[in-house]
Amino acid sequence: MKISRGTFKKRYVALAAVTTAAIAVPVVPNLASALPGATPTKAQLVVPAGQKVAGKAKISWPSTGRARIEVAGLGTVGTLGSTTESVPIASITKVMAAYTVLESHPLKAGAKGPKIKITKADVNSYNRLKKEGASVVKVKKGDKLTQRQALQGLLISSGGNLGETLARWDAGSTGKFVNKMNANARELGLTSTSFKDVHGVDSGSRSSTEDLLDLAQAAMKQPAFREVVRLSSAKIPQNNLKSTNKLLGSNGVIGIKTGTTYAAGGCLLFAATDKVGGKTRTIYGVMLGARGDAYSANAQKFSKNMVISTRKELREVTLLKPGKALVSVKKDDGRTYRYGVKKTVKSAGWSGMPFKIGLPGALAAGQTPKKLNVKVGSSTMKVDLVRVN
Repeated sequence: MKISRGTFKKRYVALAAVTTAAIAVPVVPNLASALPGATPTKAQLVVPAGQKVAGKAKISWPSTGRARIEVAGLGTVGTLGSTTESVPIASITKVMAAYTVLESHPLKAGAKGPKIKITKADVNSYNRLKKEGASVVKVKKGDKLTQRQALQGLLISSGGNLGETLARWDAGSTGKFVNKMNANARELGLTSTSFKDVHGVDSGSRSSTEDLLDLAQAAMKQPAFREVVRLSSAKIPQNNLKSTNKLLGSNGVIGIKTGTTYAAGGCLLFAATDKVGGKTRTIYGVMLGARGDAYSANAQKFSKNMVISTRKELREVTLLKPGKALVSVKKDDGRTYRYGVKKTVKSAGWSGMPFKIGLPGALAAGQTPKKLNVKVGSSTMKVDLVRVN
């Protein structure tokens, strides 16, 4: 299943429950509206189409690097630093490797997938990467791993050698597989993203905070990916895997991938859930380029603060209140009538969240406006209008 950037740009999938009311606006009959040549009723907004929830989101941003936070279906909460600059991303590269494998070989929830036989080439990958100081997962020639086990080794313990094993299994060679990764980046519209390897050891594997949150949401559409990245441990042949992501299981965190190199600094791509109005919302965030004495620890500390502060901000917010004129209509008799929402309109959101309002379409002669479009993210609802003068 290919997912284009259109699905995420500007990247919202579903809107929170919005409080609306049954229409109660009386429609005044006007025989002229049925006559040829009748003049249409002119309706227009009397406030800007672009609106914001009151206040400003208070997010605990990192002191170094760059970061971005979004809520699926609602939009971008905030950013720190450039959102489009392409920078090294270390082992977050493995997210695209896993996504690419699952695009070619999808796994249903709970499925193990086919078995992959460990070859001499796989042992050589392990030895080479271990010598280079990269993260590896022990393998033995002749062993067999299921596709899920190989993905667990890649994503939980960050075994770069299993990235190469999966690449050869999927595409015949690591070079061909990297080409597939880059093709998938183009397919997703990740314009600041390119890969030189399958695991991020090469600093030429690069992306941006904006692109990575698109990639995260695409990857999390895969059930097997979702299941694997939320695990803090797993057992596979030759290994007891343990995640380096210390945030898992607390503050709603359900993934996704750590990454650390000298070139990239400390990095963390994360997802966390929270309930608003009885509905589970998913927060996506990324921290790139953490520095200091402990790159990885700092990336996780900064990310934890981002998660906690975002969950505090995410709540039911008021978008529109009754009594305020939003739309005006000038009738043939020269009189102007104003309309506002019948009841308070609410949504999951945060302080400062943008949204838009607009009229559904032109009115025929004699018609009164009955509905107002309210758009949060990419979803639009129609809410009821009543006269306010």
